[in-house]
Amino acid sequence: MIQLDGFLLVQKDNSGDKVKSVGIIAEYDPFHNGHKYQIKKAREETKADVVIVVMSSNFTQRGEPAIFDKWTRTRMALENGVDMVIELPIQSAVQPANIFAKKAVELIESLNCDFIAFGAEHSETDFFELSKKELSLNDEDLMEDNNNFASNYQKLFFKKFGVDLSYPNDNLAYWYAVAIRKISSKLKMVPIQRIESNHGDLVLGKNISSGKSIRLALMNHQIINHMVPKTSINLKKLKPIYWNDYFPFLKFKILTASIFDLQKIYQMTEGLEYKLKKEIVNANTFVEFMNKIKSKRYTYTRLQRLLVYVLFSITEDEINSVNSSIRILGFNNSGKCFLNENKKKIELPIFTKTTKKMIEENIPIEFKSGQIVEMINGQTQDLFKYPIIIKN
Repeated sequence: MIQLDGFLLVQKDNSGDKVKSVGIIAEYDPFHNGHKYQIKKAREETKADVVIVVMSSNFTQRGEPAIFDKWTRTRMALENGVDMVIELPIQSAVQPANIFAKKAVELIESLNCDFIAFGAEHSETDFFELSKKELSLNDEDLMEDNNNFASNYQKLFFKKFGVDLSYPNDNLAYWYAVAIRKISSKLKMVPIQRIESNHGDLVLGKNISSGKSIRLALMNHQIINHMVPKTSINLKKLKPIYWNDYFPFLKFKILTASIFDLQKIYQMTEGLEYKLKKEIVNANTFVEFMNKIKSKRYTYTRLQRLLVYVLFSITEDEINSVNSSIRILGFNNSGKCFLNENKKKIELPIFTKTTKKMIEENIPIEFKSGQIVEMINGQTQDLFKYPIIIKN
């Protein structure tokens, strides 16, 4: 047995065979039947011993609060087929698809996983081959409007190569492949066909529904028991978190910040700070504020991400100064065995306890964001937190 930051890791007796692992990049917002299906298929198709998930923390790629905090979502995942959950911190999670994919793939690569599995609308696509068709980021047509990079990239990609990247899962898969190719990773890509629901569906299905429809159902106090797998967590007792819960903090931050302070915020461009200052005064809800600042030039998602950066006073210098690390949110016995076999090969520091030193050097932005999450749901997010351990 080996001691790792307070935990005993038990060696798996696999007769010298390497433990095969598959990585999944996820948000689990919330964890539902479609996710459980994907995990099952990923394990079946790769014959992996261990399923490792890199999961966005308390805010998602589209710039919205995760409906349940990262610890709740970690437990739901571990109780339904995942062996280990690694945190994708806020500065990596709340990003355009290309940066989000790059940061998440780098974490999976750092863990020496054999496969990366992901959902796709068109699973027959060879995404790695497709990734060789990459636009130059200096293309004049692409850079014509910096504030709508995703849409511009997809339109120009279709124009040049005749391939439609507008499907959300396919688009992420493409960027995973670009990241894998650029870091010369040996990760084998395993597309899993999305079934029964589309990414943007607003109405609940029979068994598998989109995360968006489940979030809307929760907002409207509908029953979602048939949409989520069995878990020890009583979802009825949890308070879902929405942007409106954060709006008083956001409004205070914008009202009290100087123009100079707002100008330093990551991705604040072209005088947006003046627009935020002007429109926040008479806005009483998040949606009302978004309607005041939304324009053809700025997509809803682009603005939501910016407001996350504003809420937590995230600057570009802060993002660039954070040291990369592997923070474990939870694992079971199989996850422990994987760590035991691979920890000497993993170059990034691995954390299973959140200390003050780690907060200062590795998760300063994540800790800052977690403090406001704690104000919303009353649950400690970071300081002195240990991983969730599930027996299997």
